[in-house]
Amino acid sequence: MTEIDIVIAPESALEVFTAPEGMQPYLQTIRSHIDSFEADVSTRKGRELIASNSYKVSKIKAYLDRVGKELADEQKEIPKRIDASRKLVRDTLTIWHDEVRRPLTAWEDAEQARISTAKAWITSTLAMLSVTKLAAPVDIGDMLDALIAEEVTPERFAEFASEADDAKARAVAHLQRTLAESMQREKDEAELARLRAEQAERDRIAAEQAEAEAARQREAAAAEAARQKAEADAAAAVAEAQRREREAQEAAARAERDRIAAEERAARAEQEARDQAAREVAEAAEREQAEQRKREADKEHRRRINRAAVDAMVANGIAEACAIQVVSLIATGRVPAVSIRY
Repeated sequence: MTEIDIVIAPESALEVFTAPEGMQPYLQTIRSHIDSFEADVSTRKGRELIASNSYKVSKIKAYLDRVGKELADEQKEIPKRIDASRKLVRDTLTIWHDEVRRPLTAWEDAEQARISTAKAWITSTLAMLSVTKLAAPVDIGDMLDALIAEEVTPERFAEFASEADDAKARAVAHLQRTLAESMQREKDEAELARLRAEQAERDRIAAEQAEAEAARQREAAAAEAARQKAEADAAAAVAEAQRREREAQEAAARAERDRIAAEERAARAEQEARDQAAREVAEAAEREQAEQRKREADKEHRRRINRAAVDAMVANGIAEACAIQVVSLIATGRVPAVSIRY
């Protein structure tokens, strides 16, 4: 839009402001300049040109309104017609001012939304640094796969591309380390359970072998005693044989009882090992659940406080997108000397 030169000569001012169509030529001149104006909102020069021309419209509006007011002050007998012309000028040029600036306003809103989206992605990505090895490997793996699939390009993040790329690299490295630690933790727990079960089995076998050796020694001692007794008292061979038979039966019964007792001890030891392993797994799961509930409660607590802060700003006339950005900046410690008390 070229320069707009709107001047109303004092001698013709009354006619301009009081005639039914007196203001139309001036408004048409302004409208023609607006219609002929072209600018590219995607360039800085274009945006500056839009802002400059919208300011020119505002200046013309102020000038015409001032001329009308001065004329109204001088011509008290026709204030209503002059005021009507003033209102026409104000309303029309206000609409045209908004029309001229609308592309710049739309660009500014889109730019703000783009920046907020990029910063929110970076913040959520950095939050993954809090994931620990106590999380399930499958959950960590899902997070890692989803993050690796995210594309960090200059077209998507513009001036935040370097920051976003750094956040992704840090989060990927952390999740990879944490995944390896979580898998090793599960492997160690399984190995510990296996070793305990093997030890219980070795204890059972050792008990059975000890009992078998004791029975063998008892049988050998009984046989030796019988042999010596037979040599010393041949006359009592039948009676001694009966006595030895009873002793052998009692020894066998004792051996059977000892064997059963050994098996029961081995079974209890094996069961205790399994129970201990199960308790350790349950305790680890309970600790992880407690930590998860604590993290979720803290996250929800912070979200409610942040939401309340945003709502308070919106209630005081701040745009919601701006309010969200301000709270995000404060919450992440990027506003010096300002903090949110959680």
